[in-house]
Amino acid sequence: LTPLVAYLLLVRRIRRAGVVVAVAAWAALPTLWWSTPDRTARADTSPLRVLSMNLGGDLAADAEVMRLIDDKDPELVLLLEYTPERKRTLGSVLEATHPHVHAVARSDNFGIAVFSKRPWTSLDVFNLARTGTPQLRIEMDVGGAPLVVYGIHVRPPIVSQYVRHRAELADLLQRLERERRPCIAMGDFNFVEHGPFGAAMHARGFYTAHAISGRGRGASWPVHSVFRYVPGIRIDHVYIGPGLTSVEAWTGPDVGSDHLPVGARIVRTANRKGVAE
Repeated sequence: LTPLVAYLLLVRRIRRAGVVVAVAAWAALPTLWWSTPDRTARADTSPLRVLSMNLGGDLAADAEVMRLIDDKDPELVLLLEYTPERKRTLGSVLEATHPHVHAVARSDNFGIAVFSKRPWTSLDVFNLARTGTPQLRIEMDVGGAPLVVYGIHVRPPIVSQYVRHRAELADLLQRLERERRPCIAMGDFNFVEHGPFGAAMHARGFYTAHAISGRGRGASWPVHSVFRYVPGIRIDHVYIGPGLTSVEAWTGPDVGSDHLPVGARIVRTANRKGVAE
C-alpha cells in the first residue's frame, strides 16, 4: 500500500491517504504486538531438524529441492503434493540419505511423503474429517524420549472446499488436544497464524517455530504469477506443542514450487508446560 499512499499524498488526497494508512496499520499492528510463550531450551537435548515442503505437484525442480536438503541437512523431511512421477525421480535419490520412508503418491494435489534419517516406532496414515485426504502421524524417539510428529496438508478454503477445510481443521484440533506426548504438527495448513484457527492452536499450547525463533514475515505463499510481487502470507507452518521449543526457524528459497519451504530446529524445553510461568 505504500506506493498508493505516496501517490495520494502527491495529488493532495490527504483524507484518502489517511484511510489507506489506517488499513495498513490494521494489517500490521497484530504482528508488531505479537507475543509468544517463554520456552527456554534445555541444553542437554540434541535438536531435531525438520523440513516441510509443498512441491506444487511437478512444479518444484528436483535439483533445487536436493540442493536445499543438502544445505540444511534436515533429519525429517515432509513432502506435500507428492506425485507418482516425483516418487520415481526425487524419492529414489532422497532414500539414499533418508532411508526411513513412507509415501502416499497421488496424481492430485494431496500426495504426501516423509523421509527420515531417524527410525520411527510407529506411523499411521489417517484422514481428517473423513475427507479422504491422507495425513501422517509418526511416533519416534528423540533424545531418549518419545515424540509425535504430524504431517498435515489441509484442503484450501476456496468456495468448493470451504466446509471440508473447516471440518479438517476442527478434527485436527481435537486430535492435538488428545495428545499427551510432546508433539510437532507441520505442513501446509492453508491458514494464517493470526486467524481463528491459529488462535485455537495457541489455546492448546501450539505456536509456530517462526513465531518463537524466526525473523521477518516468513511468507511462504504465493511465489508465482503477478501475486509474487505482494508481501505474501505464511500458510506453511511448523507448529510445536508444550514441552518443545524452536532454536532456529527459516523460510527456504524458491525451488520452483508455488510455496516456499519451511524448516526448524526443535529441542525440548526446561519449561514442560511450554508457557511462561
